[in-house]
Order: sequence, then structure tokens, then C-alpha cells
Amino acid sequence: MTKKVLKEQQQETREIVKQIFNLALAINPNDTKQDTTGNKPTVSVRFSGIIAGVEVKIYPTGWDDGALPSPPSISYLIYLDDESFTACVDEYEPYPEEKECKQLSEAKAALAELQKIADKWGVNYV
Repeated sequence: MTKKVLKEQQQETREIVKQIFNLALAINPNDTKQDTTGNKPTVSVRFSGIIAGVEVKIYPTGWDDGALPSPPSISYLIYLDDESFTACVDEYEPYPEEKECKQLSEAKAALAELQKIADKWGVNYV
């Protein structure tokens, strides 16, 4: 994988993360605890500048803050820092340039999951 391809994948990942934030806001524009919204999915997106990463958690049946243990969730962790992407150069060196970095694949998977939820619940998003 060349450094040019790597930079392109890093930029694409960042663009997808922006879409993830926008879609999360569309799915959950207000409080989404189960006692308010029933079983509508709850999406949590957190950015950490400390690790330059984005954590996406999806609670398919909504968030119940009183439930112990907490409801099952689907989680994605997407690192955006240069070092994480540079690791792909070494990891995929013997492979064709079409290989995707883990971060890009993770971002695409999170976005696809959110799009399915939005479609199922009739959420308008662009």
C-alpha cells in the first residue's frame, strides 16, 4: 500500500466519520432512553482527542439506564491518527493496493449499520 493510497483512505475515513455524526443526530435528535422512546435504537458517538478516535455504540432496543447489565450493544472503534494509518503500510505491504485499512473498514461498517437503522425507522438523512 502506497502512502498516497493510505492518505486517501485516511481522508475517506474522516469523511465517513462526519456522516456517522450526522446520522447519529438524525436518529437520536432528542433523549432516547427506553422510557421515552420505547424500543427505538439509541446511538452514542464519542470522539476522544486523547486517542484521536471515535467510538460508536448502538443499542438496538434503546438505552435503559436502569438496566443491569446494560442492554447489549454493537460497538465500533475508529482511530483517526496518522500512526494508526501508517501501521497499515507495514501490515498490508505484501498485498495489493486495493486492501483497506482496518479503520476505513470499521468506519464503513458503522455507517452501514446506522443507515439500516435510519431506513428501518424512517429517519430522513442526507
